[in-house]
Amino acid sequence: MSETAQNVLVVGPAVGDVTDELCTRLLTDVQPADSILGVSVVQSPSDRRRRWTDHGSLEEFDVEFVDVDTDTRAASAAEHTQPTRQITTVADPTDLSTLGRTVGERLTAADGRTSMCFHSVTDILDFVERERALELLHTLAEEVKSADAHAHYHLDASQDEETVELLGTVTDRVIDLSPDGSDVSVR
Repeated sequence: MSETAQNVLVVGPAVGDVTDELCTRLLTDVQPADSILGVSVVQSPSDRRRRWTDHGSLEEFDVEFVDVDTDTRAASAAEHTQPTRQITTVADPTDLSTLGRTVGERLTAADGRTSMCFHSVTDILDFVERERALELLHTLAEEVKSADAHAHYHLDASQDEETVELLGTVTDRVIDLSPDGSDVSVR
C-alpha cells in the first residue's frame, strides 16, 4: 500500500485471526502513527483492543475508542476494565451525523498522527441503508484527510459486489482478503 492511501476499505472475513492480524498491521506498521483511534460498532472496545494485542504490541501508542453502543453486547462486556485513555460513546448507531462529528473531533484532538480502525461498516449497514453508510464513509474519509491521519474500514466479504464497489469509491484503496489469508489483492 502506498503512502498516499489514507483511507482503505478492507473486504474480508468479519472476524478471525487473519482479519485481526491485517487490522493490527494496518494500524501499527504500514504508516507512522503516534495514536490509534478505534471505532467499534458491535464489538466492545475492550474486545477490539484484545484482538489487536493478540497480534502486536500497542504499548507505544495512545489508544482511544469511539464506542457505538448498539445495546447488542452481552452485559459482561461492560464489566471489562477499559484499557484505553478515553472512550467516547455514541448512543445511537443510526445517528450518523453524531458519529461522523465525534470521530472528527477525536481525530482533531489526537496528539500527533493517528491511525484509525472502523469496525465495521458491515455493522453500520445492519442499522442504516447503504446510501447513508456511504455518506458516513465519505464524511469519515474527509475527516481522516483533514487530520492527516490514515484509516481502514472493515467490510464483511459477504456483502454484494455492488456495495463493495460503491463504498470503495470514497477510499483510496480496497484490500480483498481471502478467508484463510492466502490471497490478498489490492485494487
